[in-house]
Amino acid sequence: MYEKRHRQEDGEKDETDIVDEPSADYHLQLNAHDIRNAHGTCCLCFPCSAYPKDIIYQEITENEDVDSHRQETPPRDLCTCLWSCLRCCCCGGIFGWWMQCCGMCAIGQEDRELERLLDPKMLQVDYITFQPFDEYYPEILTLRESRNGNLFAHWQALSLLSYNLMKILIVSLLALTIVALLHLDPNFQFQNLMVVLATFGQAFVVTWVCHWQWHRFDLSTDALVKYFASGFCLSVFLAVVNEAIVGLVVNMVSYVIVVIASENPLQTPDEIEEAKATFFSNNLPITSIFVFVNAYVAAATVEEVSKYFGFWMVDTPDLMNPQKLILQEGEQRHIRQSSIVSQGAGITVAMVAVATGFACSENLLYVFVYTTPSLNNEIATLLARSLFPIHPMCAAIQSIGVVKRDLEGSSKSQLGMILLPAIILHGSFDFVLMFLDMLQRAGTGTAPDANKELEEMDSLDQLSLVLSLSMVVIGTFYYFCISECQRKKLSEMDESRQAAHETLV
Repeated sequence: MYEKRHRQEDGEKDETDIVDEPSADYHLQLNAHDIRNAHGTCCLCFPCSAYPKDIIYQEITENEDVDSHRQETPPRDLCTCLWSCLRCCCCGGIFGWWMQCCGMCAIGQEDRELERLLDPKMLQVDYITFQPFDEYYPEILTLRESRNGNLFAHWQALSLLSYNLMKILIVSLLALTIVALLHLDPNFQFQNLMVVLATFGQAFVVTWVCHWQWHRFDLSTDALVKYFASGFCLSVFLAVVNEAIVGLVVNMVSYVIVVIASENPLQTPDEIEEAKATFFSNNLPITSIFVFVNAYVAAATVEEVSKYFGFWMVDTPDLMNPQKLILQEGEQRHIRQSSIVSQGAGITVAMVAVATGFACSENLLYVFVYTTPSLNNEIATLLARSLFPIHPMCAAIQSIGVVKRDLEGSSKSQLGMILLPAIILHGSFDFVLMFLDMLQRAGTGTAPDANKELEEMDSLDQLSLVLSLSMVVIGTFYYFCISECQRKKLSEMDESRQAAHETLV
């Protein structure tokens, strides 16, 4: 509209360039209002902005009828239909106001509009830095095609986003080192710094073994950094928020049950907490139900979904279809499509990297937030959590379903089937730990003397260790059995594709 108006002011008269003045003013006012309200930091309401009928029909040429114009309108998705129903039943249809919740609805709609309106090449950019893929991916392709195993060369091929992420990590560790050496915080000394470095070191060793030792050419180092950072920052944030919401609901239900079951009226919070502890100690079946919900829903389901979306949120050229990747003009090159086996390995390494970043961040929370401040407690917590790599194992199991969906083209492998095996393994692992901890707290099998009671507690700890290791072994065995069968199937698909290509040639 601006361009058409400028052409009119410059004297370039054309019937097709005529812009209706009320229409231009209307759009300007609409955009100004949306900018103020669409990205608010809290829930806001603003008037609905429906297009006047004369403006709508003004856009339809004389050669088009209304029915043909409506047929070109893209179909509405489920969220749009649900929101239309809610709006008509509630404030939207009665008062003519839209509700905007924290700007996320506007961001989601803008993303869909960008995919519909913009050139695909403009969308092939990194988040935050907006660096186009074609600025750094050709160098990664060169390293991959030449099978260059020089680690320094791979680090030089990092994108701007990965470089900034690594710089943030190094600066943060240097800041912690200064705090520890200068004794700026009495609760964070040099020993605590070593625990932090050990936590990151354990995660980096797992990542290095999974990626650099065997799959350095299946997934680039640049993509590895992004996936690790996604798990470390985004997935953990999603898990903490959603676990807090689910935990709040479970606690509210438990409080209601305790209040109803109590014979005496409970008035103070201390009385409620004491009655809650007594009730659940004396009613182990009900307590087991709450432990089951916490293990399989609040912990396993929330964390596995968060890790999956941590993988899904990262957009990288490594896992894109080469036919859809657009390089710079004048530098178009034939990108050799990786084998299907290599693509499957890349997906697995990417999801394991997300889970490793998630586990690293969660370990830091458990060591320095949830554990009583003590060097011995911090080291014991870190060692205990390092012995059971349940998060990377569940992510590897998830990758089997993702590969089946994206590479094998299985319509049965949808989100629920992808997450279900990982949720069962993760939930069983947490349930064993929570249930045995509940038995220990409840004092099941109490003895007449203290020594025997300590022996029974030690036996519970030993049982917990054996069962936890058993869960990890079962998960590892399950993954390698299923992944080996899947690898053979992907190899057959590679052979079929190669045979079809030779036939065409």
